[in-house]
Amino acid sequence: MDFPADQNRAASADQRWKRRSLLAWGWLEGICGRLCSLHRRDAIVSRSGRDFGAIETLNEALPAAQRALVFAPFQGEVWLLLAAMAEDYELQAPNTIDALTMSYYTAPYNLALAALRLSVATRGNAVRDPGLRQLVEQDLQTILASKPNLRPAVLAAYATASAEGKHLIESVAQQADPSFQMQLQKKTP
Repeated sequence: MDFPADQNRAASADQRWKRRSLLAWGWLEGICGRLCSLHRRDAIVSRSGRDFGAIETLNEALPAAQRALVFAPFQGEVWLLLAAMAEDYELQAPNTIDALTMSYYTAPYNLALAALRLSVATRGNAVRDPGLRQLVEQDLQTILASKPNLRPAVLAAYATASAEGKHLIESVAQQADPSFQMQLQKKTP
């Protein structure tokens, strides 16, 4: 004997799934906001008028970022924050190069991330990695060719770059826009 099918069962299951999804996204948004408040990276995620609570220590930030990536591994902003933390605090895990590469892979055309990406990539030795170097070169070429409003970010990254990072920026600028390369030379102390 078959039981009568509940016509509303599929609809109620769909509603439960939607409620859970909305709760998870709200939680994820909160984590991302708190991570951004830790690093003061307002250029990455602008959340005007919201208070997500502050994450004030690295011991709180790393697990929060890792939890955020479990639920949404496609968040380029979170990968970039992990890369910045790894570079700033010389962490072994996550690796700066791996986290930066994931930021490029998950948000390849998000030029809102370009300023921090360039800064993190050129500060240390991350540009030694051939794959990451290629991604940084592509960002620089795009900025120099068609995004003049992001040129100050290139200048800022150049100011804090390692010798290898400066060399990379100079070589791309020489090919893409020699006049900009001259501006870089003026910034060299």
